[in-house]
Amino acid sequence: MLNSIIEYHRGLPITLRYEAALLYDQAFGAKIARAIPNRLKRISLLANGFNTSFAFCAIANGHLVGLVGFQTDQGSLTSGLHQKALQAHLGYWGGRWANRILSWYERENTQGILLIDGMAVHPHWRGQGIGTLLLNELRDYATQQGLQAMHLNVISSNTKARRLYERYGFVATQTHSLAYYRRWLLGFEAATTMEFRLASPSLVLANNFSF
Repeated sequence: MLNSIIEYHRGLPITLRYEAALLYDQAFGAKIARAIPNRLKRISLLANGFNTSFAFCAIANGHLVGLVGFQTDQGSLTSGLHQKALQAHLGYWGGRWANRILSWYERENTQGILLIDGMAVHPHWRGQGIGTLLLNELRDYATQQGLQAMHLNVISSNTKARRLYERYGFVATQTHSLAYYRRWLLGFEAATTMEFRLASPSLVLANNFSF
């Protein structure tokens, strides 16, 4: 693995959509299972519902080794998991239930912001800086788009992820405590919003030409 060349791309080849669904489910399946308990249906929904233009991926030897999704006011990686698609796979009531739970994870206002919609690295490829390089891809893209900041939400129990983002430069801005019913249903007590402020494209360009 250490000698493999890792390529970073925006978007995802159609041949790797199933690998993306498996990787995403490995990282976030416990959370999504509250909405879609059946793993096979969950993976199928993810593979078919991903809008991969809202993702950056790391590919080595033709296989997906890392993925980070994002959301802007133009769309998101998981935008295909809407009620109509959920009902097609899960039935009327199952689809409505799943849509209600998943809607609690959505953020409506992304004006001027890139919201990170989940990052996952294959277990065999962790510890090689892939997560940091994926964040670099997001940062460069968001800067080019003229966005003001990158945001993400970290649940209270995921201290490891929070430390990773803090090392990168994210700063906690607000913690949201969940009501008892949502705590029981979603499986965590609170979530913290973290922010990474972005330089303006003109400032980045000026710095690139400084002596």
